[in-house]
Amino acid sequence: MGVDENIICLEYEARDESAVASATNKTNEKFGFLDAVIAYAATEGAVKPLSEHTYEQFNSVLEINIIGVWLPLKHSNPIMTKQKSGSFVVISSVREVIGFNGLYPLPASTRSVDD
Repeated sequence: MGVDENIICLEYEARDESAVASATNKTNEKFGFLDAVIAYAATEGAVKPLSEHTYEQFNSVLEINIIGVWLPLKHSNPIMTKQKSGSFVVISSVREVIGFNGLYPLPASTRSVDD
C-alpha cells in the first residue's frame, strides 16, 4: 500500500465543532473505522504579565487548548463505541510543569487536559 492510501491529512479550526465533526466523519468514511485519535490543539498566547492579558486573549487560549482537544474525542467516541475498539491519545505541553515567566494561559489550559 502506498502512503496516500494509509494517511489522511485534514486541517480545521480546533474550536469549530462542525469542522471537527466533519473531519472525524471523513476519516471514518475513508478507512471504515478509527483505530486511534490523537488530540492535540495548542497555542501559547501572548507572553506578557498576567495583569495585561485581556479576558478575550486568555479565553481564546483556553478554548483552543481545552475545547480543541475535547471536540475530536467527543465526535470520535460514538464511532469507537460502535466498533468496540479504539484509543485516545491526548497531548499537552510540558509548560504545565515547567513554567515560563509571562506565559500564563498555556499552563492553565494544558494542565486541565492532563487531568
